[in-house]
Amino acid sequence: MAILSRRALSFGSQSIGSISGAQTLTLQNNSPSALNAISLAFTGPFARAGGSCGTSLAVGASCSIAVVFQPPLGTGGAMSGSLDIDGSSPVTGSPVTLSGVGVVLAADTDGDGVTDDLDNCTQVANPNQVDGD
Repeated sequence: MAILSRRALSFGSQSIGSISGAQTLTLQNNSPSALNAISLAFTGPFARAGGSCGTSLAVGASCSIAVVFQPPLGTGGAMSGSLDIDGSSPVTGSPVTLSGVGVVLAADTDGDGVTDDLDNCTQVANPNQVDGD
């Protein structure tokens, strides 16, 4: 049988509309024959971002699957999904539970590095918040 290195990935907090750093799973083929017809199916705001796994895996070989979290714009809060890995023989540990939290960052309209909720003038860049009037 083929075995996954982890049953769950937790991405923590991620700004909406941005892509997290990748987390990697390892798939090890311990079965007496090659693992063929490997397919990956994601649900939720998660996606593959590389790795060495293709559509087959030789006996005794392993490969990696890099996964990222991208909370979509207009959303926020806890998000979940899964990664289902299928092949010509069972994959222990599939589906993998995926989770993350989409975070809405405060706006900085004038781009001075001070968020609008703390800025004394949101239309003019004023990083030192000096009051000139």
